[in-house]
Amino acid sequence: MANELIRQYAKQNDVPLYAITHELGYKSANYSTIYFRYELDEVKQKEIFELIDKIASNKKSLDTVGAVTKAGNL
Repeated sequence: MANELIRQYAKQNDVPLYAITHELGYKSANYSTIYFRYELDEVKQKEIFELIDKIASNKKSLDTVGAVTKAGNL
């Protein structure tokens, strides 16, 4: 399967492929299937790995804010 390292890294960081393609400007979830169908060059792969880190970091920040908000409502 093409882009296997990207797929594994995204899965490890709980980042769905459609979230990556959405950040790249594609609005349909189908584009994740199309975008990752063929092996990307090294430059594009590096960009995708950085984007996965950014998305994962944002998700963690939002999870922390949600946990604080819920704790404050107790």
